[in-house]
Amino acid sequence: MARRSIKRVLVKFILVEFSFSLMSSLLLFFLFNLALNRDVIYMASYPQQVAQEFTDAFKEGKKEVDSLPDFVDYLLVDNQGNVVEKSLENQTELEALLETGKLPQKFSPFHQRQLIKVQRGEQTLFLLYQVTADFKNPWLRAHLPSAEASLFILLLLIIIIGFLVILSGFAKQINRELQKILTVKDQLLVEDLSDKTQEASPIKEIQDILSSLYKMKGALTESLSKEWQQKRQSDAQLRALTHDIKTPVTLVSGNLELLEETDLNEEQTSYVGFSQKGIQQINAYLDDLRHFSGLSEHQPSALRALDTGLVQEFIDFAGQQGQLKKLSIQVTKQEACPEVQLNVNSFQKAYQNILVNAVQYSKEGECIELSFEDFTDYFEIIVSDQGAGFSELSLKQATNEFYTEMTSRSDAHYGLGLSIANRIVQEHQGELILENLKEHGEISGARVIIRLRK
Repeated sequence: MARRSIKRVLVKFILVEFSFSLMSSLLLFFLFNLALNRDVIYMASYPQQVAQEFTDAFKEGKKEVDSLPDFVDYLLVDNQGNVVEKSLENQTELEALLETGKLPQKFSPFHQRQLIKVQRGEQTLFLLYQVTADFKNPWLRAHLPSAEASLFILLLLIIIIGFLVILSGFAKQINRELQKILTVKDQLLVEDLSDKTQEASPIKEIQDILSSLYKMKGALTESLSKEWQQKRQSDAQLRALTHDIKTPVTLVSGNLELLEETDLNEEQTSYVGFSQKGIQQINAYLDDLRHFSGLSEHQPSALRALDTGLVQEFIDFAGQQGQLKKLSIQVTKQEACPEVQLNVNSFQKAYQNILVNAVQYSKEGECIELSFEDFTDYFEIIVSDQGAGFSELSLKQATNEFYTEMTSRSDAHYGLGLSIANRIVQEHQGELILENLKEHGEISGARVIIRLRK
């Protein structure tokens, strides 16, 4: 199918409009001539002919002014300038004739007044008429502009109406073609990748855009198909993985329950208790993993007050982690704040992340200090270690998402864990603060502060 450019469409519009205007002009010219031939309109020279014939008869005394037609105005005055008789109503013209014997100077394309002056004895006659085609019917002359002016106005109206109608037709055509682009665009926005018949446009530029959009749609279809296939594969692998992890976790949990039924000393009972809590945390992480992957619905956990029981759980977890490297856990402040409500499952991840990193970067036999202190406007949880501290860059960027500096704690990556902890703390209307501990001007450890507003 031959396609037209937008330039060609516009040229066609101009030609159609020009042709319409030309045909309208010719048609009105034909109707105007038909009206002349049918004596509906008299020619522009007709008033002058009538006035000239009357002038000759008036001089010979054969006719008087009362025989003049109404399209010829007259003014009859005597030698003293007194008005004897008149049909002229225009006051400006009347005053000018009485004073100067001439018409006032003014220009009007549709009102060209002509003057004939006739002398008969002691009387002077002024005849005034328009050199324009007009209607022969007195009523039409009284209520409409002259025939020439009416023709011009009618032609102008026809051209304007025709222009609007033709413009509307071309606009609908362009809009119909543009709608094809919008349809494909909407399909892309809602990812409607069904195999529908491709639209074509007779306008070259619009067809080029449609072709590009269809190519984009095809590429998107292929990409999403691959993505859906990968998602199905990852979902299947994730189901298998969670099932495989659940199996040994269940086995370990069962063995721990069997151990609880044996005679254990106090230290062994403590270890078993810590292990059971670790198993519970693994199960919680597996549930979160299934939720984030869309394999199960998330069950929102209830809020819990930051009471003495929850503070003690935080301290017990620190003691459990400290035993792995024979670290001492020192609690400098142990206050609670029931006003602060926490999503325990979420907040524990942030706290445990920070504490595990503190243990990781502490040497065997060192001390980790914990502080749980209630202030007027906020509650603070502080974890301090005696490790190598943060680098200057880490102090500024370690809580940023995707921060991956490999020397944030001297020699290892630390940023990703802190970015997760920072996000969770912010969800609890709090802030995470990183500091270095210094002694004699040298870094002696690191401090992480969790500040929760009330």
